[in-house]
Amino acid sequence: MEERDDHALPPLEGNNPPPPLPHLALRNKLRAHIVAFQQSPGEFLHSVWERFQELLRRCHGLALEEWRQMEIFYQECNVETQVLIDATCGGTLANKILGEGYELIELLASNHHQTTNDKEQKREVLEIGTLDATLGKN
Repeated sequence: MEERDDHALPPLEGNNPPPPLPHLALRNKLRAHIVAFQQSPGEFLHSVWERFQELLRRCHGLALEEWRQMEIFYQECNVETQVLIDATCGGTLANKILGEGYELIELLASNHHQTTNDKEQKREVLEIGTLDATLGKN
């Protein structure tokens, strides 16, 4: 008796190209991963946005509408991130045209990433300077 893999795509028939979407069981599993997405405690905006985008890339065959993607992302962010997004939008994300909302989050995540990197570099320089000053006194 042959074992069945519920995550495998159906076999190709003849010279037909592979189906564009995974079969139903795999699609449902991938959709469940997206719907269960959440921002982790202490996770920065840029990190949660990159993680969400990676999840969408891995689940590209689901064809989730862009408005649904944005809704899932926003609703599963913590309150602080939602407030940051809304403040950047000059109101609420829901009041933005779909493409504008996406671009704002992309820009905000990019700026937040750069700011976080700058702070980390300054902290490293300060720590090294403090260490040098301490070692110089001895």
